[in-house]
Amino acid sequence: MFRYAGERGVLLPAAKHLPMAMAAQVAGAMGRLDYHATMHGRGIREQIARAFDLPAGQAAELAQRRCAATYRDLVALQAAADTRANEADLDELVDGIPSELRTYLAKGEPIVLAMGHFGTLASLRGLIAMTLLADRGARPNGPIAVAHLGLPRSRIPNPLEERRRLRSRALRGAIARLAGGRYDVRLADVSDRAGFSAGARQLRDVLRQRGGIAVVHIDAPWERRGAHRQAFAGFANRSFSPGAVRLARSAGCHIALLASAGRAGAWHTRWGDPIFPGNDRSDADVMQLLLAELELTVGQRPDEFEFDLGWDRRWDAASGCWRPISSKSADEPVLERQLADAAHPGG
Repeated sequence: MFRYAGERGVLLPAAKHLPMAMAAQVAGAMGRLDYHATMHGRGIREQIARAFDLPAGQAAELAQRRCAATYRDLVALQAAADTRANEADLDELVDGIPSELRTYLAKGEPIVLAMGHFGTLASLRGLIAMTLLADRGARPNGPIAVAHLGLPRSRIPNPLEERRRLRSRALRGAIARLAGGRYDVRLADVSDRAGFSAGARQLRDVLRQRGGIAVVHIDAPWERRGAHRQAFAGFANRSFSPGAVRLARSAGCHIALLASAGRAGAWHTRWGDPIFPGNDRSDADVMQLLLAELELTVGQRPDEFEFDLGWDRRWDAASGCWRPISSKSADEPVLERQLADAAHPGG
């Protein structure tokens, strides 16, 4: 409850009335409070310490930044109209687009952009990149559909729902400002209330038009969660929905990863090559390729990743990959793992 009260009563007014740098400091203070006041913060610290082989002090610092990330995200959404003002950020965003993907976009080929879970503003980077390319004549100004979770209002107040609703309103406002009447940007509701199939049809309709772009999370929920399993980040075996791949397959178009994490002036962006889920590639094959790319960004920016890191593998900075941990009992506090599992059942 304190998170919702803090966001509504302190953070949003700070984002609206204070300079961005000062509002970000407020977000950081709320993240530190969140870390010290909840068991969730301790669970994040233990996962980071194990996954990155860090001493307690460094792990705590990263965990506090991870707790603050969700608050920074809300601040940045409120100022999304300014996200195109930082030329260094924009150059970093578009310069890394692979040549093959640029070619597809220039031809007006529809593409599914599969996003990682690094915050709502990071997901908007796909939309921003596509509008920039249209401005520069590098792709037709076709329609762009952004998948989101619309939320019904419960009869009984629910702080978690209210926090999501704050972000949904901020997302809609940010998209409206970014589109500015110059681009055809549509929101596709993929919540239970709207029905998965209805949201998928709206995205598929966009992908059947010249220059159509669908921006969705990599595990978009049009398949059951356990439909695909593989090692990912710190997990030896994690389940995913292959919804983004199924969307690309049903629309007969390519899919490409966009993993963008960070904040103004400090973004890290990874574009994947376009993949066509044809007859010679199963959904599992495509998901394997996409997730193998995504977990590299998780290793490089763990303080921005929204979900648990896992307990079974460790990031090897020297080789830039995740490796299994040989012994679990030697360096994993059992109590902390139980607390984290209890706070986030099912991983």
